[in-house]
Amino acid sequence: MKKPEVTLEISELQFLVIYEFLYNTKLGDRNKFESAISDLMQEFEESGVDIVANMIRKRYGKVDIGVLATQEDGMEFHLN
Repeated sequence: MKKPEVTLEISELQFLVIYEFLYNTKLGDRNKFESAISDLMQEFEESGVDIVANMIRKRYGKVDIGVLATQEDGMEFHLN
């Protein structure tokens, strides 16, 4: 049985932010969610999505992800 596919329509900037966030987030392999992200990134790599990401980076600039950890809020991510 074929797995169901999901189609997601997003802008180039939205794609780049999601891609950068996932690309730069190091996950373990403890559960199915971490494995799903790992599988997705491997599929991206194999299909040449990095070429698309590079084209978008040239147009809009690099995405910098800042992380701040606080006891009140936990982890905060800032996109520059």
